[in-house]
Amino acid sequence: MNALNNYTNLPQSDIWSNWLLHHRHGGDAAALGVIRAETERFADRVLQGGQIEANMTLLDVGAGDGLVAFRAIHHTGPSLRVILTDVSEPMLQHAQQLAEQSGVLKQCTFHACAADQLHQLEDESIDVVVTRAVLAYVGDKAAAFREFLRVLKPGGRISLCEPVMRDDALGVYMLKQAVDADGLQDGDRLLGLQCRIMAAQYPHTLEDIAKNPTTNYTERDLVHLARAAGFQDVHMELHIDLKQTSQRNWETFLECSPHPLAPSVKQIIAEHFSADERAYFHATYRQIVEGGSSIGTSRNAYLTASKPES
Repeated sequence: MNALNNYTNLPQSDIWSNWLLHHRHGGDAAALGVIRAETERFADRVLQGGQIEANMTLLDVGAGDGLVAFRAIHHTGPSLRVILTDVSEPMLQHAQQLAEQSGVLKQCTFHACAADQLHQLEDESIDVVVTRAVLAYVGDKAAAFREFLRVLKPGGRISLCEPVMRDDALGVYMLKQAVDADGLQDGDRLLGLQCRIMAAQYPHTLEDIAKNPTTNYTERDLVHLARAAGFQDVHMELHIDLKQTSQRNWETFLECSPHPLAPSVKQIIAEHFSADERAYFHATYRQIVEGGSSIGTSRNAYLTASKPES
């Protein structure tokens, strides 16, 4: 059973489960399939960086629906022990349901905790720590790296994939500066409305960008944090991809948001646009979405490192 069909079976929900199981793909099964294929590629690269072998213990921090953990089991086999942690209890319950349906529940342990507070895990008990889009939502990233080091066995590895969203926020900041200074001409009405949507989804002042955990770091900061925590052999790769967005369904576009802390386009339009602005936006931007001419940019930082042997 996929995440879309199982969404309504959760006993409760929170911002994390609402986004991962609905607003990430707008409740559209076709969009979910595209996103699933992309995130599986992310997950496989993370697992490759972890150099996972049989009989290891893997810690999947911020496991969400368990994608990385379950693919690790699939690739490695029945001897792999996996521990899944998440701040979202609904997502942990969902992942546990999926583990049971997949027949791998006996290999899995679940803990509700934050990435920077892994107190339920013993020192030097883990062979590999993995994350995918987790540290972006952690306020104290330095504490998270220290926790990763603490729970790892000597010689253990981390393999992380984190989105880098600072450029998105800085782009919104610069666009908003131009809009607020009346730098847009009459023909740029659509751009002004787009700016208001993006400003509702990303911090758009320099002060807020510096404070917000989703935008207050770059790939270089992740390297410095790993070194400061005590990791060695740190390797970083930044992947930037610009391509046409695959989303061409207007209703799905309205239901989506770019990250868990951002409201959907539909919510923003309803709360911040006048009736005339809503009509204009629907009439003009719908053509862009359905025509497939919109370009999306993703920036993902892949980091691997190891804990010293002694």
